Amino acid sequence: MVDSVMEVVKPWSDGFVVEQRFVWLRCYGIPFSLWNKDCFSKVLGKEASLVAIDEAIEFWDNLEYTRILVRLRKVRFARFLNCIRINGHVFNIYLKEEHPYHQ
Repeated sequence: MVDSVMEVVKPWSDGFVVEQRFVWLRCYGIPFSLWNKDCFSKVLGKEASLVAIDEAIEFWDNLEYTRILVRLRKVRFARFLNCIRINGHVFNIYLKEEHPYHQ
């Protein structure tokens, strides 16, 4: 059973370091018309890379924020505030990591 879930199982060592992790981010401030893969990737910049977009976006289940799954390059709590210009308009975009116990 472990073979179907794990690629490699190794004993713990002091040299083992986690260099990245996957987290869900809540995105606030992005206009609805720009809720797409290209826009989310640009907002993330070099801090993270986009893995997936919550499928609830297709049904407009939540209009307060959208959720994206990202791969973080740094192992720390994720919270970003980006100011971006889109078609001559400036938007403050806030991205916050979801706590796994407070959905």
